[in-house]
Amino acid sequence: MVKRVLFLGLFALLSEASSAADMGSLSQVFMPGKGLLDTDGDGLPDRAALTIIVPDNPGPVELALAADIAARANFECLAQSFAMVKRVSEVADLERLENPIFIGTNFRWLKTAVKEGGLALPDLAPTQGWVGLFATKIQSGLVLAAGSEDALLQAGRAFFLRWPYFWDIWGREEGATFERLEKDVAGFLDGEGIPLRRTIVRSVLYDFPDFKNVPRALKKISFSAGEIHELGLDVHFIDEDDLRSAVRSFESLRLAHSRGQRSDILSYAGCGRLTVDLKFGRTTVRSVLPRLGRPKRMMTPSFKDAPRGGGAGKDFDLLGLLTTKGVYGDLDRDGIVDAVDSRIIIPRTGLVRGVTALASKIVLHTAGASFPIVTLDREVEFPKGLLAPILIGPNSLTQELQRLGKLVLPPLENAFGVVRVVPRAFNKSSALVVAGADPAGLEKTLTYLSRNFPYFEGYGDGRLQLRDASEALERFLKGENGAAEAYFAVEFRKLVDGLKDRDLENLKVECLIP
Repeated sequence: MVKRVLFLGLFALLSEASSAADMGSLSQVFMPGKGLLDTDGDGLPDRAALTIIVPDNPGPVELALAADIAARANFECLAQSFAMVKRVSEVADLERLENPIFIGTNFRWLKTAVKEGGLALPDLAPTQGWVGLFATKIQSGLVLAAGSEDALLQAGRAFFLRWPYFWDIWGREEGATFERLEKDVAGFLDGEGIPLRRTIVRSVLYDFPDFKNVPRALKKISFSAGEIHELGLDVHFIDEDDLRSAVRSFESLRLAHSRGQRSDILSYAGCGRLTVDLKFGRTTVRSVLPRLGRPKRMMTPSFKDAPRGGGAGKDFDLLGLLTTKGVYGDLDRDGIVDAVDSRIIIPRTGLVRGVTALASKIVLHTAGASFPIVTLDREVEFPKGLLAPILIGPNSLTQELQRLGKLVLPPLENAFGVVRVVPRAFNKSSALVVAGADPAGLEKTLTYLSRNFPYFEGYGDGRLQLRDASEALERFLKGENGAAEAYFAVEFRKLVDGLKDRDLENLKVECLIP
């Protein structure tokens, strides 16, 4: 759970007014004054200085990651950008982008960045994912790569959605974070009497367990969800003598670790090893520090039981979607929305680019959120445990609702879409279905939900919204606007009373988008 209110206090202490940012380390991705900027000098970040780049024909994994990374960045800011995610062809000059984040390596321009930016893309196994920093003369940025689609999804979530933590989230004061690692390196060398110029977290290599050929019964027992296999650092020194002294100190620490000594120095449960490049000028000496001991593991297996679908559930219509009746929660019951109960579920095939803006729209109205928000339909093992899910496009869950007869979509013309609430979809909770006659209709519908909903057109105070139509209909039915309308209200009421329950529900909750 990430709390916006907690971060704002931290931002007030750390932020600096700035119109440009240079992200010089993986420790600075969502750091105030680096990845996040305070443009008006009030001590609170109001702009994310990040651009997320996806291929021109991104797959569902790339879109899911881009959506969650953008939502996480927007969640940290007071003002939001729905244009943070871009296809590579939409960018006229990649070299002018602030802190680009490349999802995948299928970009021609990236070869130049790799060559000039000192970035060495590793050979990755199907279970491995990697995040690396590059820095050319005019730009710095990040690359997310992996040996398989599954590893790309897991690595992207592990880094961007766990940031600033290595792996386990224990709190910024006690937990292992990238910034703490930089401070620990500085503290270690200071204790050795060695000054340094700067420390840069350069790369993170993840390794995840391979469950593809494991029997389903054994998948429920997992002693490892993965870890950082290797974390790369660059440590720069003021002169060559300091470099030589540091080489000796790191070697001494490595030997001490091999004997089980000095265990509190530069050894972290969530990280298999540190690979430290000690640098002065063109001289580089590498030191490798394997983790002391093994990561903490449970002594008894953890069974992945299906969530229970009981309880009150989430019964909402479109007017209640962006409330605690719908996608949000109030964990401490203080009247302030502080959780996202919903998940946006996308199909495993097809393009749903508009989901990137929708994820950011969801975090706009809450003081707290848990990530990921966007999930692939193949990841949902227990539909009965879903609360207020948002089902995008022709995914397997939408198809299941159609098979059960709970969802009947209307005939749609090309470029049209529909938004419909399905009561008691998989349990006692309603689900929101977003469908289109074709990809263009689906994208237009997602754009409406992201940018205008619950308003009819432009988003903003004083503009006409869905609630106004509902209230106008209530006044009409009560005959408050004159005798003629009172007559029609009586006839309309007779018509409504004659509808079947399901038809009445559809009348209340459906929204057709041309």
